[in-house]
Amino acid sequence: MQRHLAVLCAVTLLAACSRGDDAAETAAPEVTEKFASNHFLQYLNQQPSLAAGEYTVVAATAAPGQAGAYTLTTDYGAPLLLQVNGNWTSSGGQNPASPGNPGAGFTRETPGGVMVTLRSTVDAYLYLLDRNGSVIAEDDNSGGGTDAQIFLPASQTNDASYAQAYYATIDPAGTRDTLAGFQAVNGFSAGDTHVIFRDTKDLGYGRDMYFHDNADGTYAFYVNNFVVTDLPGETYGPLNLDAAIAQVARYHIGTNAIEYGPIDVDGALGPDDVNGDGVSDAADYFPRFYNYSSDPPFERRDTVDLDGKGEKAMPVPCIVCHGGRADALLPDGSFPRSGDTFSQLQPLDVGTFEYSDESPWTRAEVEVGLKAINQAVYDSYAALENPPLGQWDSSMAREMLEAWYGGAGLPGAFDDTYVPAGWQPDPGDGSPPAGSDDLYRDVLSTNCRTCHLLRGSQHQGDIDFTSWDKFLGYDDRIEELVFDEGLMPLATLTFDNFHDSGFMAEMLASFLPDFSRYDDAGALLLPGRPIAKAGPDRASPSPVAVSGAASLFAETYAWTIVSQPTGANAALSGASTARVTLSNAIDGSYVLALTVSLGSVTSEPDTVTVLVDSGMSPAPQALTFTAHIAPVLISAGCAGCHDDGGNPLPPVLYTPGANRDVYTTLRSLVNFDDPVNSRLLLKPSGNHHAGGQLAGFDLAGNRANYDLFLNWILVGAPE
Repeated sequence: MQRHLAVLCAVTLLAACSRGDDAAETAAPEVTEKFASNHFLQYLNQQPSLAAGEYTVVAATAAPGQAGAYTLTTDYGAPLLLQVNGNWTSSGGQNPASPGNPGAGFTRETPGGVMVTLRSTVDAYLYLLDRNGSVIAEDDNSGGGTDAQIFLPASQTNDASYAQAYYATIDPAGTRDTLAGFQAVNGFSAGDTHVIFRDTKDLGYGRDMYFHDNADGTYAFYVNNFVVTDLPGETYGPLNLDAAIAQVARYHIGTNAIEYGPIDVDGALGPDDVNGDGVSDAADYFPRFYNYSSDPPFERRDTVDLDGKGEKAMPVPCIVCHGGRADALLPDGSFPRSGDTFSQLQPLDVGTFEYSDESPWTRAEVEVGLKAINQAVYDSYAALENPPLGQWDSSMAREMLEAWYGGAGLPGAFDDTYVPAGWQPDPGDGSPPAGSDDLYRDVLSTNCRTCHLLRGSQHQGDIDFTSWDKFLGYDDRIEELVFDEGLMPLATLTFDNFHDSGFMAEMLASFLPDFSRYDDAGALLLPGRPIAKAGPDRASPSPVAVSGAASLFAETYAWTIVSQPTGANAALSGASTARVTLSNAIDGSYVLALTVSLGSVTSEPDTVTVLVDSGMSPAPQALTFTAHIAPVLISAGCAGCHDDGGNPLPPVLYTPGANRDVYTTLRSLVNFDDPVNSRLLLKPSGNHHAGGQLAGFDLAGNRANYDLFLNWILVGAPE
């Protein structure tokens, strides 16, 4: 500790002499440099606003018969910028199909967003259309004055507008827009629980943490985070603990805050009914997340950079590890479920923290406060002991806390020897296999448990990984997410520790059946290598657009036609881009191959089979949610379980009285970046679905409904 403090003092003195703009840059460990800079602490599906495809922007006017000049600018991702200067002679008014309103087309090769601005001295009106001419968005005066503007973010859940809608919902009176406001509303005082420690397996911060118990089942927490960034290789190290204890303002990078209880709709503490049943009860209690800046007046932030990998919009960086869901905003721009993200309070894994060897921050002293916090977490779980169908089941999390602290009610001191019964080897039938308990202790508990334990629901809890069988049910996805995509573990420090250890990746691979990620020499393949993904096999009339946007670590693309029907002379356009179009194709089966490259490394080829069918009905381009998808959801039996207070269509989540928009909710289950991994396809086809496999979703037999849904997704999932 003394050595750490001496180094910290030296660093602080040097920093006081020269503090350049680049002084706060985080030195990322080398292993992460080959990965996308902003994928940690994010959901796998960040819900792009637009699928890959063709779009048209229409320059219209608020009133018909107008004349004047305009500038139409379409920015759909650097360096993709389209600017058109034109004139109306007699505009068509608010009519996207009028010949008096000129249009300009653009193509998104990969999913994303768009910013369209229409400037003119005339009162402009703007439309964004899909390939079928349907209106996706429209606007009158959002560009200022009489100018029109449409903004659809690249990610619907990772944009400042998402955070702003969240805060407007959970703090409508704005009483928590500064840290001081949060402290005042929640009643923090000098006698509250206060602990300081270093988190060694999440973000590596020095944590200066405060906890206030209102003694009525509601709680509030805030933690000042400290990171020493001046010394290469020390960003996640022990100096962060010293900085927190010494309260070195330079290294205070911001403050996270959580309050648990019924939502505060009037700006004052009190029992507010959220779910509309007339009383404030456990169903109204849920965590709400805030982040505040590091400098006075410590204002609330919409986006945060917690790990040096880029800004992320609140509350997503918090709820990914608190069991929450990041659903898209409702059509009116409001946050769903009154701000309830289905998150939970997170247990503090006392045994993984680093402590000071000097009073009052030694482990023995700090553990008293940590137990008080874990007691509050445990009590919040008890309130969820009998959750409504479809909500998270707290039984395993309570079991873990009871194992940590000696039984029900947490009577003892912390002792982490916990391995769930479902991970104990069974020598009788070999399932779980020998060593599975070691896999849980050495890999799962340190890299996966923190986030996965709070996931799943009462009727579908496989994702919580609380047994060997549940874990094994995800073996294919584990190979993809850990060894191909590098998306798991989901926190930067945990990811680095996992791969830097060497043995953890090897141990995990050894337990996965039919594991195949080895090179010719038998060495383990790690994420960062280019992998081609040509997309799902599909049937469609010609021309057919095929996307390789799901490819991994790809800088360049190369498509070829491997085979085609006798007499065919099909052509590929855009063969060096992510999205290729097969045209001039007669009916029959075509096989396309894709290879991708990263620098000098080229992937193995991946193929996709395209069945061209000129008589296909309905054609994929004609599919809509209302006419084609919704009827299947009812006829396939989905609505029998997914009922929402009489709503005839499945809103997927069991939230009676929530007045959710069904189309928006179902679209949230679509993954435009990787369509075959859309939950809307995985669930009814039997992948981790409590309802089993539904009619028409059998990938080995009758898959008519599956293909219908897939084609709908591939054309942008229109309403």
